[in-house]
Amino acid sequence: MNADQIIAAFRGSLPELAVLLLILVFVALVMREGRRMRRNLSSEIETGVQAEIGSFTIDILRRVDDARQQLSSLARLLTAINDDRNKFEAQLDSAKQEADRLLAEIRAVSEEVAKLAPTRKDLDWIAPETLLGLAARAADWPEAAGYLARIDHENATSKDLEHAGDICRNRAAFVKAIEFYGESVSKDPENLLAQAELLALSAQMRPAERNQLLGQLQSLAAQYLDDAADGLNLQAKLSCVLKGLGRYRELAEFCETQLKRPLPWAVEAALHRNFAICLEEMGKHEEALAQCAAALKALGDDSVTLGLYGRLLLSAKEFDDAYRVALRGIQIDPASAARYIFLAEVQEKRVGRVAAREVLKTALKWADSRDKLNIEERLARLAALDELSDVLPTTRPQIIQA
Repeated sequence: MNADQIIAAFRGSLPELAVLLLILVFVALVMREGRRMRRNLSSEIETGVQAEIGSFTIDILRRVDDARQQLSSLARLLTAINDDRNKFEAQLDSAKQEADRLLAEIRAVSEEVAKLAPTRKDLDWIAPETLLGLAARAADWPEAAGYLARIDHENATSKDLEHAGDICRNRAAFVKAIEFYGESVSKDPENLLAQAELLALSAQMRPAERNQLLGQLQSLAAQYLDDAADGLNLQAKLSCVLKGLGRYRELAEFCETQLKRPLPWAVEAALHRNFAICLEEMGKHEEALAQCAAALKALGDDSVTLGLYGRLLLSAKEFDDAYRVALRGIQIDPASAARYIFLAEVQEKRVGRVAAREVLKTALKWADSRDKLNIEERLARLAALDELSDVLPTTRPQIIQA
C-alpha cells in the first residue's frame, strides 16, 4: 500500500479516530476528576477523623485532668481524715488514761472510806453462828429457811455449813441439806461428819446410786474405826442409814467383819450393840444376847447397851435377868423416867401389876410431858386389867397376866 492509500484510509477513519480520541480524553478527564474527588474525600475524611480524634483527645485529657483533680482532692480528704483519726485516737487514749487514773483514785478513796465507815452490807451482816441458832429455834421451815438464806457462805466455816445441813435434814429439807453438806466438804475435805452425812443422805435420796454411796460410807467408817471419836460417829451414821433402809444383814456383815480387828473399847462395844440389833431383827435372839453381853464386857454398864440387853431379855422371858439389868440401868441414871417405865414393864411380867404400878408412880417424879402421857396410859391399862380380873373367873388367871 502506498502513501496515498494510507492517507486515504486514514482520512476515511478520521471521524472514528476523533470519536475515539474524544472518548479517551473524556475517560482521562473522568479518571482525573475521580482521583481528585477521592483525594478531596480522603482529605475531608482525614480532616474529620483528625478533628474527631482531636475532640476525643481533648475530652479525654479534660476528663483525666478532672480525675486527677478529684484524686488529689480525695488524697487531701483522706489525709485530713487520717489526721483527724490520729487526733481522736490520741484524745481517746488520753481520756482513757485520765479515766483509769480517776478510777484508781476513786477505788483508793473507797477503800479508805470502807475502812472508816461500814457499808450497808456490813451493817446487815449477821454472824453465821447467830443465824444458825435462830434457824434451829425457828417455829417452822419457812422461817428457818429465811435465816439460812442470809448465811455468808464466804465467811462461814465448814462446821457452820455442816450445822446448816443438820437443820435442813431435821426439817426434812433433804435437797437443801445435801447442798450444805456438799459445800461443807468442799471447804474442808477432812470434815468426816459432813462427808458421812452427805453420803448417807444422798444414799437415801438417790436410789440409783445407793449401793455405790453406801459402799463409800462403809469404807469411810472402816477407815476411821481405830479412832474412838470418829469411829463412833461414823459407825453411828452408817448404822442409822442402813437400819432406816432395812439393810440389817448388810450392817451385820460389816459389824462382824470389823470385830475381827483390834479396836478401841467404845468402838468395839458399839459394833457389838449394832450387831445385836441386826441379829434381833433377823430372829436370832440368842446370838443377839451374846453380842449384848460382849458389848457390856468391852465397855462396862453402857446405858444404851443395857437398855437393848434388857429388852432382849424381856422378849426371851428371862424376867429375873431383865430385872437385874433394869436395876443396873437405874443405878447409872436414877433420874430417867424411861428406866423406871422399863422396870415397871419387867415387874408386871415378873411379879404382877401391883409392883408395876408402884414403879410407875415413882417414874412420875422424873417424867416430862411425853413420859407422863405414857405413864398415865400404862396406869390406865393396869387399872382396866384389875377391873377385868374382878369380873373373870379365878380359874383363868393367865388371861390377866397376859
